[in-house]
Amino acid sequence: MLTAETAFRRRADGDHTLWSGPSVWEDPVFRGVTALAVASLLVPVLVMGIATFMILDQLKIAEDIVRITYMALMFSLALGLALAFGLGGRDLAAQALQSATDKGKEQKDQVKQDFQLGKERGQEQAQQAKDKAQEKVDSGGSESSTRVQSSNPPRPQY
Repeated sequence: MLTAETAFRRRADGDHTLWSGPSVWEDPVFRGVTALAVASLLVPVLVMGIATFMILDQLKIAEDIVRITYMALMFSLALGLALAFGLGGRDLAAQALQSATDKGKEQKDQVKQDFQLGKERGQEQAQQAKDKAQEKVDSGGSESSTRVQSSNPPRPQY
C-alpha cells in the first residue's frame, strides 16, 4: 500500500511513480467490467442528478446558484469527454490524417486529369453556346431583341 511516507521517500530517491502495483484493471475486483456495466451504474446517477437540478429550479430554491452549478457541471462533463476523446484518439486521428494524405498523393495525377477534362468540356460547351448565339444573330435574332425592347413600358420620370 502506498502511504504518504513511502511516497515522500520515493520522491526523495528520484522515483516519481505514485503507484508501483498492478494496474487497476488487473485487480480481480475489476476484471470483467464492461462499458455496459459502467453505463448501467452511471446513467441512473446522471438522471437523478439532472432531476434534482430540475426540481430545485422549479421550486425556485436558489435559482442562480442552481443554474450556475448545473452549467459548471455540464461544462466540466463536456470538457472531460472532449479531452478523453481528443487525447485518447490522437493516434487514430494521426493515422486517419496520414491515410488521407497518402490517398491524396496517390490520386494527385487522376485529379489533374479530371480537372483538365472538365476544363476542356467547359470550353467546348462555351464555344457551342457562342456558336448558337452567333447563328441566332445571323438568322435575324435582332428583330426579336427589338421587339423585347419595344414591349417594355417607358419608365416614369420624377
